[in-house]
Amino acid sequence: MKALSTRILPIFLLVALAYHSQAQRTCGTVALQHFSKSPQEVARSNEAFEQWLAEKKATFYQNNSGTQQLNETTVYQIPVVVHVIHTGEAEGAGYNIPDEQIFAQIEVLNRDYRRLNADTSQTPATFKPVAADIGFEFVLAKRDPQGLPTNGITRTNGNRTDWSLADNSTLKSLAYWPADDYLNIWVAPLTSGLLGWAEFPTSDIIDGVNEVANNNALTDGVVITTQAFGSSEFYPQGNYKANFDLGRTATHEIGHFFGLRHISGDGGCNVDDFVQDTPPTSNYYTGCPAPGSFTYSCNAEESMFMNFMEYVNDDCMNLFSLGQKERMVIVVNNSPRRASLLTSLALQEPPVLDLAATDIVAPASGICAMQVQPAVQLSNTGTDTIRSAKVQLAVNNNLVEELTFSLNLAINQDTVVYFSNLSLTEYGDLVFSVNITAVNDSTDALSGNNQLSKTVFRPQVFTSFAEDFTTWPNTWSVRSEALVAQYNYLRAPYYDLDNTAAVLTYYQNFTPYNDQLISPVIDLSGYSKPYLLFDYAYAEIGYYDDALAVVVSFDCGNSFADTLFYKKGKELATTEYPVNFIPSGPRDWQRVALDLSAYKSSLIQLAFVGRSDGGNNIYLDNLMLQEGDYTDVALKGMVNPTGAYATATGQAQVVVENSGTTPIDNLTLATYANGNLLATSNLTGLGLLPGTRTQIAVPLPATAGQYQLQIEVATADDNPENDKLITSVNLLDDAELIPFRERFNEGQITGNWSMASEIDSTTWAIWPGSDTYLYYNAYAQG
Repeated sequence: MKALSTRILPIFLLVALAYHSQAQRTCGTVALQHFSKSPQEVARSNEAFEQWLAEKKATFYQNNSGTQQLNETTVYQIPVVVHVIHTGEAEGAGYNIPDEQIFAQIEVLNRDYRRLNADTSQTPATFKPVAADIGFEFVLAKRDPQGLPTNGITRTNGNRTDWSLADNSTLKSLAYWPADDYLNIWVAPLTSGLLGWAEFPTSDIIDGVNEVANNNALTDGVVITTQAFGSSEFYPQGNYKANFDLGRTATHEIGHFFGLRHISGDGGCNVDDFVQDTPPTSNYYTGCPAPGSFTYSCNAEESMFMNFMEYVNDDCMNLFSLGQKERMVIVVNNSPRRASLLTSLALQEPPVLDLAATDIVAPASGICAMQVQPAVQLSNTGTDTIRSAKVQLAVNNNLVEELTFSLNLAINQDTVVYFSNLSLTEYGDLVFSVNITAVNDSTDALSGNNQLSKTVFRPQVFTSFAEDFTTWPNTWSVRSEALVAQYNYLRAPYYDLDNTAAVLTYYQNFTPYNDQLISPVIDLSGYSKPYLLFDYAYAEIGYYDDALAVVVSFDCGNSFADTLFYKKGKELATTEYPVNFIPSGPRDWQRVALDLSAYKSSLIQLAFVGRSDGGNNIYLDNLMLQEGDYTDVALKGMVNPTGAYATATGQAQVVVENSGTTPIDNLTLATYANGNLLATSNLTGLGLLPGTRTQIAVPLPATAGQYQLQIEVATADDNPENDKLITSVNLLDDAELIPFRERFNEGQITGNWSMASEIDSTTWAIWPGSDTYLYYNAYAQG
């Protein structure tokens, strides 16, 4: 223990050095903690975790239960799944290591964590009184997440030999079993000599305090490089890395998984590992030090370099201490995804008689028909043949039918069974539930997988709609890939300050899931030229690519085959705003018209699909189904946004978009300079199709100077809001010889320099200091 301080400091230098040395142990656990957090956040989260652990320790020793556990050793079984990530080799070759090498590693873990390792004789006499039997027994999983029999080993082709810490999420996504029930160990070829890393445990505090771990269950577990997994003692045929061939890398990293730190505290004599009986050291020990070493001792004590949480070679490690045992036992009894391992069904042999309801095949997620035939998939997850099953069907908790099905289902096989046709009279969300009540005329040995529910949506059929979100529409549904959909209903000023709209709350929301707002079923059989109108508002922030799409379904919302509209990021933006965006009025909104003529004889559903990139909120309003032609010419901006032109140019280019539903052939534009009509341009034969853009030349004044240029669509259309474009232009007739220099030493912008800005309040200025220069204050200007 480092009694001088309870601080924990980052040691990037030591980690970096370790990465470049093939001769010493390299552990990436500390570096992993810093991947998604600043050093300050890591320090705060470490303190929060240690405070939580101290409180659990106090409870642990109440009524002497903790003392008894430490003295007598309670055995805790830990279910393990080993994910072998290889490069396409046959099983048993190359990186696709054989089962025997995995069994050898499990043997090492069970010896090291029970102090049954043969090299306990190498423990110095000084430390033998505190050398501990942790009581952990590691068991390869006997059931997979579906309850099926397994050997606890998966094999996946990762197509790479250079996995690194930066690939943590990608690597683990290749193969994963729920971390609440399994200790996931990924065995893969790692780069830069890295031996492995582990995710640190979390506390059970739910108060928003950042913790050491990233609290992501999908990455929780341990990673070991292929050549350090297994043991040359128990499986000598393996291909191992020199000095790390006895399986102690997994022993070390699993120590981190259960809350242990490096005994140096990762920071020298002033940094603590929070264990009383590990003598403080100023640095890592590597290689194989001489017995009785004092090289890095802080208090002239013999160093415990042979501890499994040091950096020495495999054959020089041989003990955990009683203090480390105390810490791991507290974690395994209290930490989320550690305590739950102890009751995992993966530890139990598969039952003899077990039938699981694994999927409600029918109905689909959307139902448009008046009648359906429910169907459920049943899987034999036991070890005996299933001959019959009695299954109940309920809708909205009302029992509809109970049938007995004759089966001949072998182990690991599944089948689909069908209920009678069911007439539907209700609309909206319908919850279909199944329950297996008997198997082979007996009770199912495992009831936890007998029940299954599925919520489906049965929309009403409409021939028109006009949704302004004055209240939230109960005929529309929300669907999301995330646990919580990001569609909300909020105030969003338009022409009315109290206007309300649907909003995708994406500001600083970095969950990349699709959120769908789905219409009722729309019958377009009575339309000849149907089109969809809607308004949206979105403020771009930086390089975030939040996206909005409008898609069409022909199968009651189960799939959306056609995309009518898709924009993201800058292209989607209707304005700019640097923080949490709320529209301020009409100028922040944009109207969109989408032609639905291709579906005029169909039953369709529309979905407004958002996808967050953590940028800003997206607002939707005034969703309307209309009939006929919709004409909308939109002036989108100038090709030259700087506004600077030479007088000899004589014209500028404006970007024109057809935002309507019908082609535009003829167009009249009026151009004004400082409020005076400059010219009227009559354009013919444009052939501008809906959704496309073109550039059109407009005249500029003939003389130099600054002008407010106003361009207007003089041809009447259905959306006058985007028919006007106002911009500042600066016409120049002076030339400057190259090279030229301007130091701005006079404290003001002089000579032939001039300014033009679309924001009157923000311009270039001279910095008032002794060293003058030109600057532009863009802070908080949106």
